[in-house]
Amino acid sequence: MSMLLLIFFSFLSGLATIAAPCIWPLLPIILSSTVSGGRRKPLGIVTGIGVSFMLATLFLSYLYPSSHGSGTQIRAASLVRMLAAREDVFLVVINREASLAGPEDSAMKEMCQDTLHVRTMLDSTTEPASREREPVRMPIVECEASQVSKTLHAYVAKHQIDGIFIFRIETYFLAQLTLEQLPRRFMDLDELTFRRSERIEDLKDMNGHRGRDMVRRRAIAVTRLLEAKVVSRFEKVFVSSKVEAAHGRELAPDTIFHVLPNVVPSRALAWNLSARKSQEILFVGTLSYYPNEDAVRFFCCEILPIIRQRLGDAVRLRVIGFDCPPELRSFASEGGIELLGYEKDLAVAYGTASLVVVPLRAGTGTRLKILEAFAHGCPVVSTTIGAEGLNIVPDVHFLLADDPEAFANACVRILTNPALAMELVREANELQRRSYSLENLIRCYD
Repeated sequence: MSMLLLIFFSFLSGLATIAAPCIWPLLPIILSSTVSGGRRKPLGIVTGIGVSFMLATLFLSYLYPSSHGSGTQIRAASLVRMLAAREDVFLVVINREASLAGPEDSAMKEMCQDTLHVRTMLDSTTEPASREREPVRMPIVECEASQVSKTLHAYVAKHQIDGIFIFRIETYFLAQLTLEQLPRRFMDLDELTFRRSERIEDLKDMNGHRGRDMVRRRAIAVTRLLEAKVVSRFEKVFVSSKVEAAHGRELAPDTIFHVLPNVVPSRALAWNLSARKSQEILFVGTLSYYPNEDAVRFFCCEILPIIRQRLGDAVRLRVIGFDCPPELRSFASEGGIELLGYEKDLAVAYGTASLVVVPLRAGTGTRLKILEAFAHGCPVVSTTIGAEGLNIVPDVHFLLADDPEAFANACVRILTNPALAMELVREANELQRRSYSLENLIRCYD
């Protein structure tokens, strides 16, 4: 009897040893020992290591990731690319849309092992996709809000997923997911939600667009408390800049915040002065986002008239972006202001503009429009808030100005001084290639 007990406990000890993480790196070598000698044995070892350490990650997002979409969609797509460079990625988009708002990015299907749209049926209503955005077709599962967690658990089990990467806190609240079953739990906040909401409400108050509403202010305070509680549930929490990380540490001192910068594809610098229209100014941004709407209004009403006093009425402003609100459409009737809507390929617009303006007065995170301008070799004038979070230096990579007079002066300097524009562009393009490329994003994740 004692011998049987000894064998039994020895067997249990053996299982515990095999399950120990320190033993896992040796398993591929042990398993590959069945391959006898010659050139096949090293190949068996390498293959065994690859199989043993292949990670499977669920990328969960409330919107469809797209390199051709809004700034938020572009960041989501960059994170999918980052993960796909190191592990198997399964993309699940969860929201109430009957069809996902694009534009479609074919790379998502190519890079991901599987894609799924989970549509939550909160009630009989449907949230339509933006009319300006082409719908994206993905395999779809419809379920009641109370069944979302069950649906996701089944998906995780089916694909043997061992990690989850949640994109932004909006997704976390939609998913209602029990995370404890997954050993790897990551979240990308991008920016702190409560902080963004505070700044937007302050800007609306300044513009007189809303009276000070204590209900909204209390809702922001509740969001702050929830955000602090949520981030504590994750192994790693990512944000887009050191500024956001510092505010995150104030919010949740026991949580470690890691920086994953926003990135754009790098391009060889080609400053073709003859191709650029000497007095064409460009603004790019999703116009349903209030800080972008305000930026266009601020520039058209307070900055552009000063520029035209100096350089004449030939100065033109082109505005590109989704979902233009009715309040901005009146500017299109004024000479020299074009509201162009969405354009999938911005290379032509950046290639002909002599200047990109970022006159933001609210916002958090970092501005992809600045990085895009850097990559396309277009000089930038920005406010302090517009440039916040990016490792860029005024008068080296861009010109900085906040009040209308100073902002107009900075624009005139660039429009009338090609040598200054070229110097800014050269430094900015080099910075983007070095610090805000996909390759650097992957290094930051590693």
